[in-house]
Amino acid sequence: MNAGSVTGRRIGWGITGVMTIAAVAAIVAPPAFADVTQLDVSSGGGTLVVGSTYQLRAKAENFDSQPVMFRDNGSCIGSRPTTSQNTGALVIIDWTPTSAGTHTITATQAGVAKSVRVEVIAAAGQPAAPAATPSGCGGGGSIGSGSAGS
Repeated sequence: MNAGSVTGRRIGWGITGVMTIAAVAAIVAPPAFADVTQLDVSSGGGTLVVGSTYQLRAKAENFDSQPVMFRDNGSCIGSRPTTSQNTGALVIIDWTPTSAGTHTITATQAGVAKSVRVEVIAAAGQPAAPAATPSGCGGGGSIGSGSAGS
């Protein structure tokens, strides 16, 4: 057997081993760059009232093509995809609270969550708004109006 062909085979096997390790690392690595860093409720600085519609805005710093899921006290409000490939995309969804009290709003992307607590008051002389149809949070949880609990 030729010494050059043995060395060539060893180099080939070494390259194959390194490539295999790199491929496995890429497959088992956590999703890259999923991070909700900011969440707010657009109230214009005013009081949140049952039956009024507000925008929930989550800032997604990075992207792995997973949607941002919004929940109110654990109940699905809905989910939205990230819409930009640039750092700092704003993901927005409408929310209409149907009950008065404390609400914990959570935005989650790839397991990274950011929450904010807000107070909602009852509308004077008006019945609660009808339950909204959630636009999909996936991963279980209750499918509700997005305003469970108080």
